[in-house]
Amino acid sequence: MQLPTCWLQECFGSLYGFAREFVPIRGTVELETSFGEQSGIKAIPVLYTIMDAPASYNIIIGRPTLNRLRAFPVGRTVGSVWADSHVAQRYYEDSLKVGARPPVVAINALELDLDPRCRYEHDGPYQTEELKEIQLGPLPD
Repeated sequence: MQLPTCWLQECFGSLYGFAREFVPIRGTVELETSFGEQSGIKAIPVLYTIMDAPASYNIIIGRPTLNRLRAFPVGRTVGSVWADSHVAQRYYEDSLKVGARPPVVAINALELDLDPRCRYEHDGPYQTEELKEIQLGPLPD
């Protein structure tokens, strides 16, 4: 967002993901943020956490902000903020896609012989003249 660094308040710590990966926090900043459209707009201060990491989303709104926005007066009516988790998930997944890939039709054919009875040519004991004698330990004195 190209915010001046003097606006940042120091905040030490990290944000942790589900796979225990983490991103160091650079600071926090409180910005007046508008929600709604046309006549149903409400502006409230929102505390943002700033980090230096590429992300596929722009903002995460926490519960305190959502609680302040749940229902608010807009003229003579009541405005509300709501979220559709299915739509949000679809937009998130779409943001991760690089581009459309053509469908690939592939057939992988493997020939496996899974019958262990036919693995060896010779069934039964070997003749003694075919065996090789080897030493398995130190020679006796």
